[in-house]
Amino acid sequence: MQYNKELFVDVIIPISIDIIFTYQVPFEYANELEVGRRVLVPFGKKKKVIGVIVSCHANKPNIKTIKYIDSVLDKEKLFLSEHLSFYKWISSYYFYPLGGVLKTAMFVEFKKNILISHSIDRYFKLNQKYTLELALKEVSAKKKSPAQEAFLQFFFKGNHKNYAYSDVVKNNFSYTILKNLIVKKIIILYDEIRKTNYNKFPIHLNELNKDQLQVFNSITNSFVEKKPILLHGVTGSGKTEVYKHLIQKSILLNQSVLYLLPEIALTHQMFYRLKSSFGDRVIVYHSSLSEKKKKEVWDVILDSGNNVLVLGTRSSLFLPFKNLGLIIVDEEHDQSYKQTIKAPFYHARDSAIVLAKLLSINILLGSATPSIESYYNTTLGKYILYELKFRFGNVDMPEVNLLDLTLIKKEKLIDGFLSSDFLNKIKLSISKGRQVMLFINRRGSYSSQNCHSCGHVSQCHYCDISLTFHRSNSKLICHYCGFKKNLTIVCEQCGSHKIILKGEGTEKIESTLSRFFHKSKINRMDFDSTRKEGEYRSIIEDFENHKVDILVGTQMLSKGLDFSNVGLVGVISADSLFCYPEFRCNERAFQLLSQVSGRSGRGASGEVVMQSYNVSHKTFTYVKDNNYSAFYSDEILNRKKYNYPPFSRLICITLKCKNILLLNNASFLYAKLLKDKFNVSFLGPEFPVKMKLANFNFKSIYIKMNKTKSISQMRNLLLSCNSYVSSQFKSVSIVVDVDSY
Repeated sequence: MQYNKELFVDVIIPISIDIIFTYQVPFEYANELEVGRRVLVPFGKKKKVIGVIVSCHANKPNIKTIKYIDSVLDKEKLFLSEHLSFYKWISSYYFYPLGGVLKTAMFVEFKKNILISHSIDRYFKLNQKYTLELALKEVSAKKKSPAQEAFLQFFFKGNHKNYAYSDVVKNNFSYTILKNLIVKKIIILYDEIRKTNYNKFPIHLNELNKDQLQVFNSITNSFVEKKPILLHGVTGSGKTEVYKHLIQKSILLNQSVLYLLPEIALTHQMFYRLKSSFGDRVIVYHSSLSEKKKKEVWDVILDSGNNVLVLGTRSSLFLPFKNLGLIIVDEEHDQSYKQTIKAPFYHARDSAIVLAKLLSINILLGSATPSIESYYNTTLGKYILYELKFRFGNVDMPEVNLLDLTLIKKEKLIDGFLSSDFLNKIKLSISKGRQVMLFINRRGSYSSQNCHSCGHVSQCHYCDISLTFHRSNSKLICHYCGFKKNLTIVCEQCGSHKIILKGEGTEKIESTLSRFFHKSKINRMDFDSTRKEGEYRSIIEDFENHKVDILVGTQMLSKGLDFSNVGLVGVISADSLFCYPEFRCNERAFQLLSQVSGRSGRGASGEVVMQSYNVSHKTFTYVKDNNYSAFYSDEILNRKKYNYPPFSRLICITLKCKNILLLNNASFLYAKLLKDKFNVSFLGPEFPVKMKLANFNFKSIYIKMNKTKSISQMRNLLLSCNSYVSSQFKSVSIVVDVDSY
């Protein structure tokens, strides 16, 4: 079809700006235009970047010069319009530029000049408007290029055959030649989507028991309402088996499924549990995969004939599914679903709910300890609630015993940090051939080096953080910026030699246990012991195969692990969980204690032991009785009383600067704008608990926003504040975190 009028496309460029750019379309690409396809476009003076078409039209923009797109990269659209709507929602709700959201969604790196990826998955062909003769003529028009001429002669003489990148090196040509021909638009890049028939793999499922079957049928019937469903099942109740049967139902309807987990480390054990049922349909996707592996996942997903099961973390939400039918958010309560390291600071659970609504598909949230927000939504009728109240196989919940450290220390029945009762219970469990898991919320050997005379604590030079002693390398280390220094023998403040180490961590626990249980195999699972690829998997497999008797670890122990032979779970210092000055403290403590307790007694009866100086704390009672509903009833009253989420939306504005004077002035200006110009109520500005990290000082302002108010209005208001304060204090950076965690 020939077009006799000018055509234009609006394109999102994957850089952190909130501008959509308009380009003119050469007539030869008129038939290839479609929202969701990628295009190669000129950007700036010399750069060429990849963007995504968000609209096609004939409305010429009112600007002096308009650039042409270089080429259309996809034979069919990469993104559905619903995906683009989802990215726009992320941008609007979480106050982040649309281009930056697209950059998050697209895994490839964007080179300065042109995207060149050395993959067998990228293909090239001769631009259709060129014959071989015309191409050769253009190559040698200004300057003789024998290498490019030889390349064209070899690859395209007599036909328009398509070639892969690997063919270039195989035939002794360089990528530079190919790159130069792409820049001249003689050669066009495109992606070849790999075809695999995933429907051939059989499905193997266990039979559901009476309770599971009842919940499965209820969920299936409720899916017609297209409301989010919350499955509250106690630890060990068999939620995963219910998930599997729901997954099968989607696959038989020729739909794909997205199974979300809060952390990359959890994908290993779950992968094998799902693979045993669904075979090679199970595909893992997360941010730590190589670009090649990510590209393979994209290729599989882009083939709409495939009905696959993607097991992934937060970033999996941005995959370009064509036939997604179900999203499962496992461990929906977990705070790791909230992105906190770099913007956009989206919450994967909440974002998944929006994506499911846009795609008009089903979504299921599951947890033994649901978040207050999710459970509250069931009371409003926004979500549908189903429960599994008993463990699979009628196995009893573990018995929870509290050890009062105040009394124990008074009677001198403790060796360092382990009471004699605790040691005896470990010994008894091992003698029965049962395994033990011990939890402590600190890594390293000791959490701080203190002066016994003046109380001075060794601090990081760049952060407002005490240094942790690691015996493995005999260094004091900052867990935020990585600063290291040697142990000191003299106090830096008063010159005293009375230096002591306090606050035992996982390293110290491991070494002490080796003294008491020298015949037992002891292992440690924390951030330090799982840094290298494969270390986490190795630790899990050794424990699963009963090669380890005692496993000491941090919060990693609480997250979704399923071991049948654990007879005892110990919490060494439960009080440390209540020391955080934020409104979710009790909720997180309850969830963590309940989850880590749930690792015990899955195959047979089990026990949990918790050491505490404050055994009368009501959270311990709720954990001991496994009484989530009582905990929720108590907690929701406090949230309502002080207008915390879910009754408000908490927005945190963080200002950062190396110069503390400039930071103070900027934060007070920001607060003045909120109060005087916009009449917004807020808390702060104040220094956060960690007021200095990596040599930057921080100040925070918190807004409790009424949920009836428009988030878009608040966004415009805060962007206005950001812009003004940034213009006055150029060295101060400002970050807005919606639904702050």
